[in-house]
Amino acid sequence: MTAAWRTARLTGTLIAGMLAGAPAASAQGSGTVGIEPERLYGNTCAFCHSRPFPPFPAPELRGRNLDPATITFFVRHGPGAMAPFRASEISDEDLNRLGAWIAASPAPPKPVLPPMPPSQGAKP
Repeated sequence: MTAAWRTARLTGTLIAGMLAGAPAASAQGSGTVGIEPERLYGNTCAFCHSRPFPPFPAPELRGRNLDPATITFFVRHGPGAMAPFRASEISDEDLNRLGAWIAASPAPPKPVLPPMPPSQGAKP
């Protein structure tokens, strides 16, 4: 993956998060204090982590029995193309609740895909 592609993905992710209503950091740097974990996931994580098809290669997090401490580490350090989230963006308190919520969440249902049309020229 090229640096330009990573920059474009990161920019798109940040813009999508803002458009989805991701909470803005306060002037005191308190981040997202008091946001429900499900809403925080939906506004911040789901854009990349709840899309079953490319170009969103981030894995689904729910239903994988991930340890909350592991989730916290990855959120703060941003592995690969993922941007790290500072405490001024997601408070430690909210991040701990988010990690516990993700760890306890069941996997979402698999998307139902429409059947593939028969190829032209195929014999019945």
